[in-house]
Amino acid sequence: MDILRDSNTGYLQMVDQIEKLYEKANEATDGFTWRSYAPEVDELDRLIENILQEVWLQ
Repeated sequence: MDILRDSNTGYLQMVDQIEKLYEKANEATDGFTWRSYAPEVDELDRLIENILQEVWLQ
């Protein structure tokens, strides 16, 4: 149950945020076909670019 401890809740929140932004971008681009500009994709890109490396390792 270590994953439920306070030190890991930030990681869980980050994963949840990534998932929500991914779903929004996926819907906005019709399955990431990239046919048109979508601000949701930019928002997802910004989040991914700014995530600390240790989050990816978790």
